[in-house]
Amino acid sequence: MKQSMKLFSRSAVVALALVTLEVSVYGTNPRPVITDGSVNPAGTVLTLSGANLMGVMGYGAYSVTMGGVTTTNITSTATSITATFTTAFNPGSYAVIALFKKNKNQCDTNYHATIDVTVGAVGLQGPMGPAGAQGPAGPAGSVGPIGPQGPQGIQGPPGQFNVYDANGQLLGTALDANGSVYIASLGLITNFTYASCSVTGCTATFGPFPTAIYFSGSDCTGTGYMSPYPQASGEQALYTFNGGLVIVQLVALAPYPTTAQSVQGQGSPCLNYDNQLGGASFWSVTIQPFTGTLPFDLPVAPPLQVLPAGQSPQSEGKRRSIK
Repeated sequence: MKQSMKLFSRSAVVALALVTLEVSVYGTNPRPVITDGSVNPAGTVLTLSGANLMGVMGYGAYSVTMGGVTTTNITSTATSITATFTTAFNPGSYAVIALFKKNKNQCDTNYHATIDVTVGAVGLQGPMGPAGAQGPAGPAGSVGPIGPQGPQGIQGPPGQFNVYDANGQLLGTALDANGSVYIASLGLITNFTYASCSVTGCTATFGPFPTAIYFSGSDCTGTGYMSPYPQASGEQALYTFNGGLVIVQLVALAPYPTTAQSVQGQGSPCLNYDNQLGGASFWSVTIQPFTGTLPFDLPVAPPLQVLPAGQSPQSEGKRRSIK
């Protein structure tokens, strides 16, 4: 009987020590934070930078998911994670989620780190065309009282390039060589691209750029934050979001760290989890549903074509594709 009591006491001490060790590890290792991400020119290797990237338990990253595609071919240090994918990513913006290990073989679902990563560079705005010639002066008045001043001449149109889809639909005025377009009839800018993949799959339609929006409160409420593409401070832009079109206006750059408690991406439900964001790529935004009428039909047909103003796709023998 005494021998059994001794064995029981030793087992209890060992179990208590293991529990104390696990609680101590969770209490001393800070949460992982990702502050930057980039993809190599081939589009297959993602490099993430930040702090505490060995995870709360210190075993490193378990998996990395980018745009709904998951890989476990990763290496991690305290300040960086390198994830290799078998298939290259197309240009666009992708939500990235890194999960960490709670031991050598198991995933810790309590803590993760996220960031939005853009693949491909934003093109420069095209040059402004020359101003039109001034109209003729009005006729001189008769002798006596001074006659009325002649009307001012009409200013010529600025030089510009129009963007059409493969079916000849006019989409708007080209802002760069990457699909960014100004829709004059709506006073909005947008970027035409294939909808990016999410955790629920890929959307095959071709239309306004899909985006993920972070929120300061739970259940996707409060102030919205996003990493816009193209960058357009103070401008209103048209995006695809949550199965529809929305108008997003950038308000101000979000300082780092700014804490978001929930996020909703293209084709995925609202997810509640803490995420630190901010810096040069994240803005606070206002969001409102688009209730107007587009001057073209969706989905538009790629590839997009750019032509000088005044020329139509039917009359131009050689067209330049921008997508």
